[in-house]
Amino acid sequence: MGDTPIEKQGLPIFKTRIRISVDIIRAQMERLPVMFYAEHSNAAQDYVALANEIMPAKVIPLRARQRKAAER
Repeated sequence: MGDTPIEKQGLPIFKTRIRISVDIIRAQMERLPVMFYAEHSNAAQDYVALANEIMPAKVIPLRARQRKAAER
């Protein structure tokens, strides 16, 4: 760890990956969040997993790390 430019700045890399899904494209065309367009799709599940990974409890430490990186 710490090899990518993002990690060198002290920023996290998320573990959640958003899978390619035609539902994302269709939801965009309908101007709807994928959760509303195709609630049970893989894409919707992936975005829920990402949201859970970056819940507010994790945002506060991220902001502190960003401030430290900006001070350098």
